[in-house]
Amino acid sequence: MSTKTKSFDDDNKEICVASPSSSSSSSSPLSPSSSSSPSSSSSSTPNNSNNNHNLPSQIITINDYFHGFISKKEAEKRLKKCGIEGSLLLRADQLKYTTTFSNKQQQRYYLSWLSPINHNIMHYPITLVCGAYFIFGRSFLSLSDLINYFIHRSKNNVFPLRPPSAVEITERQRIAILPFQALSDSDEISFYEGDLLMEIQQVDDQWIWAKLDRTGQSGLVAVNLTLPLNDKRIRPEELPFFHEDTVDSLNRLLIESGAGSYLLRRSSFKQNSFALMLNSGRRIEKFLIRRTEMDTYELGGRFFQTIPDIIDRLMPLIVNIFRYSHREICDGSKLVKAVVKDIVANARKPLNLAPSDLRHLLSYNSCPHSVAYSPACRKLKDNKWKSCFVMLNDANGSQLYIFENEKRAKPKIVLDLCFCFVYKIDESIIDRSNTLCLVLNGLNEYSSVYLSFRTVNVFLQWLCNLRNRCLGCRHTASPFTVLQSTCTTFLRSTSVIYLTLSSYRGAILKPDYAYSVNVFVNAVPVTRTRSFIPSAKNYITFDARFFLEHDSETSALYMLPDDGSELCVSSEESTEGFVFRVTRHRVALLPEDQYSSFFVLLSSHSFKLCLWIGSILNNFKRNHFSRLLLTVFIPNYSLLFAFLKVLVEDQLCSESESTLFRGDSFCVCCVSNVLKMLGRDIALDQLSPSLDQLQSEKTTAIDSEKYIMQLNDLIFRLPPAFGATLSLVSNSSSIHFKSSSVARRAVSTFFILRFINPILTFWNVNGGPTRQLAKTLQITANQACSTDVDLVFFPIGILRNISNNQAVRSMANLLDAFVNSPRVDETTPNPFMGYSRIDHLATLAFQVERILDQRPEECPLPEALVVIRLLKAHAERYLMQN
Repeated sequence: MSTKTKSFDDDNKEICVASPSSSSSSSSPLSPSSSSSPSSSSSSTPNNSNNNHNLPSQIITINDYFHGFISKKEAEKRLKKCGIEGSLLLRADQLKYTTTFSNKQQQRYYLSWLSPINHNIMHYPITLVCGAYFIFGRSFLSLSDLINYFIHRSKNNVFPLRPPSAVEITERQRIAILPFQALSDSDEISFYEGDLLMEIQQVDDQWIWAKLDRTGQSGLVAVNLTLPLNDKRIRPEELPFFHEDTVDSLNRLLIESGAGSYLLRRSSFKQNSFALMLNSGRRIEKFLIRRTEMDTYELGGRFFQTIPDIIDRLMPLIVNIFRYSHREICDGSKLVKAVVKDIVANARKPLNLAPSDLRHLLSYNSCPHSVAYSPACRKLKDNKWKSCFVMLNDANGSQLYIFENEKRAKPKIVLDLCFCFVYKIDESIIDRSNTLCLVLNGLNEYSSVYLSFRTVNVFLQWLCNLRNRCLGCRHTASPFTVLQSTCTTFLRSTSVIYLTLSSYRGAILKPDYAYSVNVFVNAVPVTRTRSFIPSAKNYITFDARFFLEHDSETSALYMLPDDGSELCVSSEESTEGFVFRVTRHRVALLPEDQYSSFFVLLSSHSFKLCLWIGSILNNFKRNHFSRLLLTVFIPNYSLLFAFLKVLVEDQLCSESESTLFRGDSFCVCCVSNVLKMLGRDIALDQLSPSLDQLQSEKTTAIDSEKYIMQLNDLIFRLPPAFGATLSLVSNSSSIHFKSSSVARRAVSTFFILRFINPILTFWNVNGGPTRQLAKTLQITANQACSTDVDLVFFPIGILRNISNNQAVRSMANLLDAFVNSPRVDETTPNPFMGYSRIDHLATLAFQVERILDQRPEECPLPEALVVIRLLKAHAERYLMQN
């Protein structure tokens, strides 16, 4: 059984309680379910998708939909002129036609589609990586395979729109003989005389689509302002950089043109040969080009079909092409700029054009330059997990590359994050911590990717990176957005959902079964309750509370506004099903500097405001407040340990030595959460193999000394801040009670009872060897905390192979090691630095605001009311600007 909760970005939000098998329909043309054919466009109504099921399958060729290098504006013009909803065309992006580090031509393609759902024109990016075409995480060997797959298997109307004329990609190099200043707000590009251009596509008799070699910019070029540079029909003497002057005058011309300039002349030493002259920056270099009897050209033992091939490439049929204009022709020298003939040498350059005015694009290869990268684990289709390597790239819009390993040979998945939502997944769902789920908006197949990270600090960094890039675009005309500065780009708000699940009533319940409830947000399971046995016939009491932070938009059953209004489904309204209460709040995400006063408020006056809030919250809200607060404090170790010291000393005033830290106080909650954040993932990684083996053996006899020795080994893997936290707690306890024996008891309570034992019971909640091991370790720790560790007794059958109470001595040494752990200082490495705290500060401010609204007179700091009121006013103005 499950309960599904959905939240939206629309004015009215919704929540639904249903089975996990239900899902919302897709509005994307790329949702494969049924087939369609272009032949149907003339005989069927475009809006009637039912007709598609009876259409014959037909293979569509690239000439049926490829419109070449046209702009987004031109693509929209053609689709609107066609007027048939569902029309689709493939275009190449004029700004992404670049040269990679291996000098192979690389294109960026888009599917432009007139959606019959929202009547907007959508532009879906296609990424070419290592010979595979990726769209929405799925890879294809060719563009034809990609287009045919979605045309024939889409459940929405998709009709290929033929171009006005056949498109031919020429890839002919040309040289500019006159300068040109492009019109603003047009597809034209500006260039200087002598600039090299790559002719990509002929538009008509007057215009070509070309890429400017100097800047990488592509656009329309007047063909009469250029001459072909690599046309084999042109004799060497007709090339624009061929000169007849004397060697001395050509030397002066190259010196004036600068380093990297080159020209061609006849050889003065060998008949029917030529000399390539190059200004290397140090001197004028000369290279003999010999014409062979086969009418080819030889340079340095290499043979070329034409002289332009020497400038352009080594051999036209070799896969790994190199160009002398991109590679050193000799040591430290490159062909950069051709020196054209005198007829255009005095051409005037545009006065108001500078290279900085042009848009520059970085070249990229199969593994683009990364913004962030780290090892991770990816969930496979069979629910197994496999190691992978994830990399974030912002060169062509925000994209996530997922590789099999760190070699990054070929990605398994490429996700355009602007179409994704990101969800935090609780480990109760998949038995893995630090898990994120990326969901593609509007797709059914390959629509989600689960990633698990090794440590919580890496998880927080990736959550921040993805949170600022996952836009979930769907209903806008141009959803693909290139984030120019992702470090200063913020999504303006997030959603906070409080859900209280009371009970479930249903005829399907069996009294001898245990039931748990999954909570779904937009069909994504995000958390789960513990297992419960029916308390009465057909009735289960859960009394479970959830605090969710998610943003998404799909359809659901119950309207859920974002103003905090409560939706309550009571037992009177529901004779069968779930009884629950839920509220949803919209929380603004201001720039981080806007929270400076609030941050000072949290840490000032000996953290008085934090201690007061922690003392009045219930256990559920206290735990979430603690985790948010620590996530804000932990990047600064000095601030974190100052907070812990105040917290522990305040708690000790109400503690007794016999029940030290046994209650669920705010202090215990914070210290326990700090230890989990610092060391839980490391401990799981260290203990997992032996615990898996113990669980499979199902033995009744536990060798506790073996596991205590593993805990001793764990000390050296835990970060210094972990031991420093336990040392602070134990030393403060010893000073307060003026007893050295209480130090071990304090460490035992937090390390064994609240840190290790939950890890052991995580393996088996219903009993078994791991729970017995947890009990054994607790008994051993209790005995190690006694004054004389030699006077101990153990129940028969629990411990074996113990001589002279060696297990207790090992446990005592373990506890003492934490008691004597050194403090952290400014030189101590802090892995939690580097992630944005905006989400956490915003949610903290929201929680503080709710408490102050309920108890304004009890607040120990009157200025807190002013700070929160100012934050609220800023948030309202900030959201209005969206």
